[in-house]
Amino acid sequence: MKHKLHRDTYRSIKRMTHKELESFLERYGDHMLKNIGEMLDLSAMEQEISKINGIGEKRLEEIMEVIKKFLTE
Repeated sequence: MKHKLHRDTYRSIKRMTHKELESFLERYGDHMLKNIGEMLDLSAMEQEISKINGIGEKRLEEIMEVIKKFLTE
């Protein structure tokens, strides 16, 4: 994983109130959701799904379309 919690961030989190921490986590979560498409290797995911017994080319295309749809919402 390329994102690491820096020592300064850790220290500031330790000093946060409940509301400050809640706000921080919401912002961090939003940031992660916006960048999830960059973190997932869709071609590797597609290759792994294609190895599942009973998943043909047509079904694989349908599955990948659903995954891409959810990533862009």
